[in-house]
Amino acid sequence: MNIIISPKDFNRTFEVVERKGAGHPDTLADGLAEMLSIKFSRYTLKKFGAILHHNFDKVGLLGGSSFVSFGKGYLTSPIRVLINGRVSTRFAGEKIPTQKLLTGWAKEFLKEKLPLIDPEEDLCFHLNLSSQSSPGKTYEKESKKSARQRWFEPEGLNDLPELEKLVSNDTSLGVGYAPVSKLEKIVLKIEQVLNSKEYKRHNPSVDRCYKCTC
Repeated sequence: MNIIISPKDFNRTFEVVERKGAGHPDTLADGLAEMLSIKFSRYTLKKFGAILHHNFDKVGLLGGSSFVSFGKGYLTSPIRVLINGRVSTRFAGEKIPTQKLLTGWAKEFLKEKLPLIDPEEDLCFHLNLSSQSSPGKTYEKESKKSARQRWFEPEGLNDLPELEKLVSNDTSLGVGYAPVSKLEKIVLKIEQVLNSKEYKRHNPSVDRCYKCTC
């Protein structure tokens, strides 16, 4: 869509609203990142008694290729799931199967959000994970006393100082405003209606399986 503003419009008030719905790649990627953090936190808390360090804030989805014609369509190459970030790989010498856990959880999440895909055939995973701490993990002798030396490979709970004193290493800022405008309400309502189970039940073409050739 192209928006063209002519000089005569400069004195007018206009509003543009964008809503990324439930199936938008950005929405799915954000939801996947949150879910992976929740799952990993619960897993390590239950297994090791503490939430181990991790960062899953750089998750991305890249659409695959598809064939589409009138009345049918199907994928010709899978959706690529990029899981980038840092994650704890060991605790007290025990290796954590991070890749198996993250891909399994991601398949569950995307299958729930996109129920007509086959996670085994339609998803391709690219995991770029690091256990390096910042400003830089090093094994030099003079750095052995560094608080971050074992951030992602703790030998025990004593290597997790946040259990005794909780501090913040990043500053996050949230911005919001209210009330929403009439146009924002309309756009939000349209998206909610189109993605509702009731609407899809009466309009199955909205949610048709891309593999259907009938």
